Amino acid sequence: MVKHYDASNAMQWATALFEATEKREKNMHHFMYNFISLEQLLRSQGFTQVVRRAYREGDCPDVNLLDNRPDSLFVEARK
Repeated sequence: MVKHYDASNAMQWATALFEATEKREKNMHHFMYNFISLEQLLRSQGFTQVVRRAYREGDCPDVNLLDNRPDSLFVEARK
């Protein structure tokens, strides 16, 4: 399964890996986004100006309080 990973289509890969279409509590909560898949999801829900950010960098005035996991994926978007 790992060798079939495609960063440009991570949602399809992760949905299959985690059996996310099944209605069991174990499935989707293990899911991780990459920037491409999160950007696609945000834009499909009407968000614009989707920008990848660095830890504690961004336009949000409380970014220093909100960002508390330096090794995470940080994205800002507007709706």
